[in-house]
This record gives sequence, structure tokens and C-alpha cells, in this order.
Amino acid sequence: PQIDFHQSDWRRLEVTFSGRRFDCVLNIVVNIYHLEKAEIGKAIRSMKECLNPGGILVLDNKRWQEVLAQGGGNTHQVHLIERRPIVRLFSSSPVEGYFYLDVAFMAGSKWVQRVFRIQAEEILGNLPGLNAISLGSHQVRFWLEGASINAEYVAGNNADSRSVPFESIDISGYPIPSLDIAGLMEDAGLSNVKVLDKYEALYGSAGNRRSGLYDLIV
Repeated sequence: PQIDFHQSDWRRLEVTFSGRRFDCVLNIVVNIYHLEKAEIGKAIRSMKECLNPGGILVLDNKRWQEVLAQGGGNTHQVHLIERRPIVRLFSSSPVEGYFYLDVAFMAGSKWVQRVFRIQAEEILGNLPGLNAISLGSHQVRFWLEGASINAEYVAGNNADSRSVPFESIDISGYPIPSLDIAGLMEDAGLSNVKVLDKYEALYGSAGNRRSGLYDLIV
């Protein structure tokens, strides 16, 4: 089947699709929280305008209270929602001459994901003896495992760390509880809204390590 791709503002989907209606609208991979609460309400109303009568809107969200419990709410406390210390390396091999990795942390009321871009030679040229590198206030250790390069966050100051040139971009979010999103969906005129455990709903596995960390709002 043919798939059409459109670029649109979440808050203006009904304009982008010019009156077209769908049986289901999905907004997943936990991205709607990048909007402030009032703007999330506008986005949900726009999504609802694109639904056929009886259509389904599906959103997902992080269970933010669990994120804060795991992350401590401190600016430099870095943990991912999956209950593991950050660093996530986007690829174990360079992409167009660069490695990309991210760090997530709380800064005031925002949840910030900082994406770093580092020239691959700064890493490859110093393995396997590279102990750790400094990325501003963050330190990262790289190591080889077979043909793959791995990375982990280094807590505290490492005297052996090495500063390297890097670029970074912050992707900020405004944590919003899933029950608040459900309330915004009801305010938009959607009925029978439910908040479900995402991974239990999808896979029926209460033992999944991500159970209790993500929600589906349907």
C-alpha cells in the first residue's frame, strides 16, 4: 500500500489534512510532553478533529513520578527512565564521521535530553586506552566489546578524563502526568478515556523491565 508523509504542527493537523478523517490517530514514542500543558490541549483537540466518529486516539507518556524517583530531581543526576545510568550511544559505528549520544536530566521543572555530537576520530583514535572524556559537566567512558563501541556515564569527577570538542543541542520537555493528559482528552470531547500500563497492554508481560514506567492513554 502507498503511504503518504506530511510534515505538520500537532496543533494544526486539521489544516494539514484538509478535512480528511481517520479511524485512529497515534502519537507515540513519548513526544507530546515537549509542549506546555495548554499547547498539549490544543494538539489533542486538533487530533480529535481528524478522527472519524468512534475513532480512537492513542498517546503514550512517561510515568514522570517514577522518572523523578529514579532521577532524584537533581540537575546533574542522570538516569534514563529504564532505571539504568545514561549514556545512550545512537550507533556503535560512526555516522558521517561523528558519534551521537544523549544524556537526560532534570533542570528545574523541565526534563532535558541533551544530544552530543563528537567527531569519531576523537573516540576511535584513542581506543582501547581511552579512559573517559569530558562533555562539559558530563563524563563518558567508551570501550570496545568485539567490533562494537559502548559507552557509559561516569559519576563524579575523573582525573583521567580528557576534554574533546563537541556540539550539543538541548531538547526540553515539560513533564505532565498521564491523568492530566486523560483529562485534556475528555475536555476535547473524547469519551471512555483510559490510562494503561504501556508494556503490559502491548505485551501482557508484567515482568517486562519497563512495566510501570510508561503509560498508554487511549
